[in-house]
Amino acid sequence: MAKKIPLELLGEGPYPFSVQDTERTPNLYWNHSMIIIENVEGINFYPATHMHSSYEFMVPTSQLGRIRLEGKTFTSEPNKILPINSEQAHGSAGYYNDCRLFAWQIDAEIMKNIAYSMYGRIDVSFSNDFVSFSRELALLFCWFKEEFCNKQVGSKFILDAIVTQTLVTLLRQIKNSCSSIGEKKALSAKPNILRTIEYLNENFNKEYSLEDVAHVANLSPYHFIRLFKSQTGKTPYDYLLDIKIEKAKELLKKKHTVTEVCFLCGFNNVSHFTTLFKRKVGVPPSCYKKIINR
Repeated sequence: MAKKIPLELLGEGPYPFSVQDTERTPNLYWNHSMIIIENVEGINFYPATHMHSSYEFMVPTSQLGRIRLEGKTFTSEPNKILPINSEQAHGSAGYYNDCRLFAWQIDAEIMKNIAYSMYGRIDVSFSNDFVSFSRELALLFCWFKEEFCNKQVGSKFILDAIVTQTLVTLLRQIKNSCSSIGEKKALSAKPNILRTIEYLNENFNKEYSLEDVAHVANLSPYHFIRLFKSQTGKTPYDYLLDIKIEKAKELLKKKHTVTEVCFLCGFNNVSHFTTLFKRKVGVPPSCYKKIINR
């Protein structure tokens, strides 16, 4: 039996496509908290506005003309993201034919929960400006679509995890009402912890020693771990692993092999590196390299 399209995420309409006629409906991928709309055939827009409780992020993949958003009009910028906040009235400002777009809508409650966990507040609003569509987001959507289509055992958990990672990435990358809070938190870290973070970034490919890192902070290992975790939310070693994985992702975008990246990032065993990378990123490094370099 086909899954039911979550119309509560799309809102009451009007829609520029049919949600009943599956042959004329754009490619839709969803779970209970996010729906992706991928239109490749071309659809027609006419002057109309609507709103919905979900957050929408729209990426025109062809010229889409002008967009009306809360009384203002924007000229669409192909392949860039336009954030639309919960309950913001929006729609086409004119008649436009054969338009293509990629968009996703996210449940407002999920967005508020993630924002509260990150920043301690739930009133999130994104700046209504076209911004770059990062490769990281594109990769997350690729994984979401593949998991939705494969329908394997445990897909629900994978899709939920991808949605969480997507929301964190959006809140990090797109200017919003919580951005300044994140900047203040980063600046408020104690100087000795900032020194150790700098040390970890500079020495990510060297052998890790808790004693050496604690010495940089001028603290005992026991007190250092407690203070570091209270400031960053992670243990020093987990923080270092995240640095290593981010460095690995950067190197995999280049011509390095998986084995070369493994040792360049300070791992001693390719199997261990592959296991850790898959746990952190969701796919093995070889698969990540293929997707990111398409």
